[in-house]
Amino acid sequence: MTDLPSTASELKDAIWSGRCFVAEGSRVRIYLDFVETVGTVRTDTGPEGEDPHTTSASHEDLKLALRLGLQEISRDEIPTGGDQE
Repeated sequence: MTDLPSTASELKDAIWSGRCFVAEGSRVRIYLDFVETVGTVRTDTGPEGEDPHTTSASHEDLKLALRLGLQEISRDEIPTGGDQE
């Protein structure tokens, strides 16, 4: 398994190369993925995986995910988020 990214730039590069990640806080899970038409996206859910919502991911979102701690996952583990922008 490849090392986990340690900076926002490394994380963005990893996502753009096809890797997917999840970061979990006490009230949110942030799934990070790449969508061809959008770029880097984040799908947020509550701690139990409820109410997925997908938006474009900013540099600050990537830094937050790094602070929370990353885990690499497969694309099929990401919930389908509504309201994609």
